[in-house]
Amino acid sequence: MTDKKGSACPFSCERFVLLDIETSGLNETCDRVIRVSADKIIDGKLSERFFSFVAFPGELPREVVGLTGIRDEMLKGKPDLDTVLERFTQFRGDLPIYADNAPFVKKFLKKYELDIFEKNEEKLRRKK
Repeated sequence: MTDKKGSACPFSCERFVLLDIETSGLNETCDRVIRVSADKIIDGKLSERFFSFVAFPGELPREVVGLTGIRDEMLKGKPDLDTVLERFTQFRGDLPIYADNAPFVKKFLKKYELDIFEKNEEKLRRKK
């Protein structure tokens, strides 16, 4: 793996999961996770992908639709978050997790009593 400048990434030979979520807003107390995706990296190469929309009651705010491209109809009939997180946990196994804007991801997932970062707190990184 290399970064945009072609330098070797510091974890190019590690095994880890890159996690990303989309939400219905920025407030973890009243907004919800609407998409969970992740890439499993083994020895510096993409090994496997995880992707799932999450059921959402009601209508998404227009700003969220514009920012994410996710529309209400894309979330109809999708699994609830508990089911998606259970599937993600199986996908992840015991691999450490990295996430862009990790504090944001962590506060949303803690709302659901899922502290998946507990084992590798020092490995979280913020998107620059």
